[in-house]
Amino acid sequence: MCGSKGSTLVEAVIATALLAIVLLGFAGVATVGVRGAAVGQKMTTAIALARDKMEEIRLKGYRPQLAASDTVIEPYGTIPYAPYHARRTVIHPHQPIVGLQTITVTVSWDHDGHDIEFATIVAE
Repeated sequence: MCGSKGSTLVEAVIATALLAIVLLGFAGVATVGVRGAAVGQKMTTAIALARDKMEEIRLKGYRPQLAASDTVIEPYGTIPYAPYHARRTVIHPHQPIVGLQTITVTVSWDHDGHDIEFATIVAE
């Protein structure tokens, strides 16, 4: 009788250890999933911010008065609803040829740890 009680205790300890290992594995997977979702959310926001700026510029159209490059920087914390993002918009006149303007919008997040860039050309 004494032997069967001892083996039950050993089995319980082994089962508890295995359960702890499995739960730690699930916790690691959950942590990776949460981090991935946060990165995905920031990337989605960055794409939306770049797309919105491009649409705004497209609606304004060609700027004939622009003689030199125009750069607008929106630092971190200044874009509504996007405190973790910064945006830089550059308009180059007469590029690649006279009568065209090249527009580049770069959105950064995580304090320049990541960024995306959209570019387009508008004509007279």
